[in-house]
Amino acid sequence: MWMKKQFAAVGGYVDSYRRIEEPENQNTFIAGDLRVRSLIRLKKWAEALEAAKAADKVEMLDEGEFGSPFFESMVRVSNREFKVAAALLTQCVRTGYDSNYLYDDTDIGPHLRMGPYAQFRAHNPPPAPKYARR
Repeated sequence: MWMKKQFAAVGGYVDSYRRIEEPENQNTFIAGDLRVRSLIRLKKWAEALEAAKAADKVEMLDEGEFGSPFFESMVRVSNREFKVAAALLTQCVRTGYDSNYLYDDTDIGPHLRMGPYAQFRAHNPPPAPKYARR
């Protein structure tokens, strides 16, 4: 219960902060990231998807292009929309995301090791473990 209140508080804070920031500001990207992740943890899928699409518009790739579906894929993965999520994740890799970054993400990575993402793993294998097991 207290965690829900914490995530809701973060969402409210980020919303108020987002209204005063410039769209090109790096802090706006961070605010969008926090907002999407908080809404995912609250399981507010419709709001999270709306926030994700807005955050994806702010995000800028290395080449200067807008609109990688990283945050939208995060929401779809967390909501277990497997086919849509796999297509969006493939698009993320095509637009410049390193697949290792996706595997390391706390919201996306654990899901990628599940069965429905076997085809994604076949084309984008997970990184080798950092530490050898004894």
